Amino acid sequence: MEEIISFGHWLKLRRQALRLTQNALADLVFCSVALICKIEADARRPSPEIAERLARHLGLAPHQWTTFVKAARAELQADWLPAPTEVAALLAQREPAVSRSLLPVPATPLLGRDQEVSELGACLLRREVRLLTLVGAPGSSGRSKRAWRFC
Repeated sequence: MEEIISFGHWLKLRRQALRLTQNALADLVFCSVALICKIEADARRPSPEIAERLARHLGLAPHQWTTFVKAARAELQADWLPAPTEVAALLAQREPAVSRSLLPVPATPLLGRDQEVSELGACLLRREVRLLTLVGAPGSSGRSKRAWRFC
């Protein structure tokens, strides 16, 4: 195996081992192709959020994500990461592209919104509902008045 000298080099080797293009990886982590290019060239470090998304889509086990984010942020050397080319088992397990969601991952969880989320989910599953519009100021509770409009 060739020597890993930087995080960007590790990322490029891992991406190539997973048979992903820079475009495909950028689509998976919801960032620009230019950002992936800059990270691989060690011209830029990913934000903690982008680093976490990269960890998820590069086939790392959840217990490795913290180490990955630290290496991405230059808090650890890249040699703390697993070998980037040992991904044969991952390629066999990759989920089909049709099951991936194109929706962005929320930046924060919906705390205390379990009832509202389940009600909205039930509304969206009704045949007569084609569009559901939520109206209100961001972060407002909405518990006193529900402003849902069905189309």
